[in-house]
Amino acid sequence: MGVAYDLLGNGKTAVKFNLGKYMEAFSATNTDLDLNPLVRTVISTTRTWTDSNKDFVVNCDLVNPEKNGECAAMADKSLGKEVFQRSYDPNFVSGWGNRPYNWGLGLSVQQEVLPRVSVNVGYFRNWWGNWYVVDNRSTSLTDYTPFSIVAPVDSRLPGGGGQTISSLYDINQTKVGLVDELAQSASNFGKQKENWQGVDVNVSARLRNGVTVQGGTSTGRRLQDACDVRSQLPELGANASGTANNSIGGASGGNGLSVVNPYCRIVDPYLTQIRGLATYTIPRIGVQVSGTWSSNPGIDLAANYVVSNAIAKQSLGRDLSNGASNVTVNLIAPSTLYSERRNNMDFRVSKILRYGRTRTQVGVDIYNLTNTDVVTTFNQTFDPKTTTWLTPTGIQPARYAKISAQIDF
Repeated sequence: MGVAYDLLGNGKTAVKFNLGKYMEAFSATNTDLDLNPLVRTVISTTRTWTDSNKDFVVNCDLVNPEKNGECAAMADKSLGKEVFQRSYDPNFVSGWGNRPYNWGLGLSVQQEVLPRVSVNVGYFRNWWGNWYVVDNRSTSLTDYTPFSIVAPVDSRLPGGGGQTISSLYDINQTKVGLVDELAQSASNFGKQKENWQGVDVNVSARLRNGVTVQGGTSTGRRLQDACDVRSQLPELGANASGTANNSIGGASGGNGLSVVNPYCRIVDPYLTQIRGLATYTIPRIGVQVSGTWSSNPGIDLAANYVVSNAIAKQSLGRDLSNGASNVTVNLIAPSTLYSERRNNMDFRVSKILRYGRTRTQVGVDIYNLTNTDVVTTFNQTFDPKTTTWLTPTGIQPARYAKISAQIDF
């Protein structure tokens, strides 16, 4: 629902309010909420292979789901069996008000400050509810051994490194590959929440002589918290079918809750986006000149440290399960380290030509006008023995031009 009110009755000041609730639908493209038997049946799995005799041959019985020969146990031993690895709680998939949802609220004031010039200031908030989780009923909290690691001392890390990262888990060997999932409401295990709030400021000017200028800022932050749930279900994210329903903890990609991702509560700093555009039509010759500009926050950075079995064993008290030689742990809490801002400006010149009933528009577009070379992707694998961490792996495309023509007849 929405409402707009002419505050002073002169058509120059408008107060606007909107509120909406948006439900998540069951669909064929949303596999996390899909009861399709093909989705619930195991058609693939993974397993670790150690080539002990270096003959490049997998010396084990691949059909046997248990550890044998050079092969560790299957990650999901339900492969090939006529069973559903995931069931759905009837109280979650049916009934009034049980579907996942998000609310959206907006409150803004728009004011005309000069003829054909207005300023709009708005506050917006979104919040999500009715989260669902997947509980592997084949395991319990006691089937996961907690451990911790000490980050390497390195001046490149925030605080110089050396901090202890705890709340990491490793499944006991006897439970590897056992999967019997139940999708149900997260409220059965505790509170889970996520919200976003921010303020937008926009200016719009439609001046005489064909000049249009628009620009503004958007500042906001997101809060995510699923610590209650993870404290009871450390297996979330431990296998391929239990990750997508939990999007927390994802520096550069959102890997979801995981046995080796301890960051279950994330509060972003307030981040600001700046954008704008301007157009001008040159009188008499009918040439339109336009440009856009933007400035966006940098990339949320991670330090993905490959922890060897020898290091993990110091706290774990045993080898990593299923013959794993290492696990990867992010040494930096998400939303705490960002790359530099990404700025960009584009420019366009176009001319309309008319011949009888034929209309031709010829234009030249120049992208990245200032030829900014800001880094867009990084190597986020951290190795204290090398200098490759945060080495650029991609930059903004260099300035280039495109000539186009459109003919209407």
